[in-house]
Amino acid sequence: MIDQLTQSIQGIRISPVQLKILGLSLLAGISIAIPIAMITSRFLTWLELKILQTPLYSAWKTIIKRKQNRDNLPMAVRKALAMREHTEELPDWMEGWISQVERRLKKSGLKIPLGRYLLGMILGAVVGTVIGLAMLKNVAVAIILGMSAFLIPDIILVTYIQKRRTKLIEQLGTAVRVFAVEFRDTPQVGRALRRTAIRIPSPLGDVLDQACKELAAGKKKDEVLGRMMEELDFDYGRIFVQLLRMAWDDASVQPLFSRLATRIASLQSLIAKNNSSLAYGRVMAMIVNALIVPVYIVVQWKVPGAAEYMTTHPVGKLLVTMSFLSVLVGLVLDRYLSGVKV
Repeated sequence: MIDQLTQSIQGIRISPVQLKILGLSLLAGISIAIPIAMITSRFLTWLELKILQTPLYSAWKTIIKRKQNRDNLPMAVRKALAMREHTEELPDWMEGWISQVERRLKKSGLKIPLGRYLLGMILGAVVGTVIGLAMLKNVAVAIILGMSAFLIPDIILVTYIQKRRTKLIEQLGTAVRVFAVEFRDTPQVGRALRRTAIRIPSPLGDVLDQACKELAAGKKKDEVLGRMMEELDFDYGRIFVQLLRMAWDDASVQPLFSRLATRIASLQSLIAKNNSSLAYGRVMAMIVNALIVPVYIVVQWKVPGAAEYMTTHPVGKLLVTMSFLSVLVGLVLDRYLSGVKV
């Protein structure tokens, strides 16, 4: 049996071209896997440290300290406590990215924990990379799929932010008119704001109601208005907050609220017109991008020899790469032409 196995191994012949392709594939796989592994390791370490900073863990550590000395604790617990005391910081670029994602999650209104969202993005990038290398046997496609796993959730967040911002603008016109009427009857900003918050639904009603609660709790009005300006982070929203600040000291600004309501109504009609003109093109672009993968699967399934051609022949690989690259370019353009600044 050993002789037969030796003869079988000796009978295997690998051409120089195949050897080069195998070496390049291994090198590309290693070059992609190492950065992903480093980022994943850093992220998991950061997530573990965040868990160690929770009040539940602090209470658990306090109870243990009361019961027995630290030296008598198990080795695993001592390592965990040491890690808690010597918190390892993430790189600056990663901390900035995580902070940006957290801010977008808050603005979108989605109730998704930050750690779960980031972990899903990283797992999606790993799965996409594996599919590109193992199934499609294309390094460029693997990179494109890995990048798309980060872009697609970001585009979804931007879409929710756009919807929420459009809703705020729609409600702000009504809110300004209601406030103007209430403030004209009784020139008291706090009372007029509270009456407006009662009559305006979510999400703007929630913003105004939170401001009223903070004012009732004794917070400084500048601090409350500063938080409102963060929530209403568009031009007319900031103007409304500035007028509120002026109205506290000068009731003669009341006519400006009516003018602001008129301008917001003009802005609403312009937004509706732009959305109707751009909606068709955007939907068609999304449909075309979404059909890339189903068409690829159908061609491989129905056309004889297509699978081998697209995974081995240079022209076939280039065709597949350009198809998936068009999806990535479409995602990037949709993201940066959306007009949302966060």
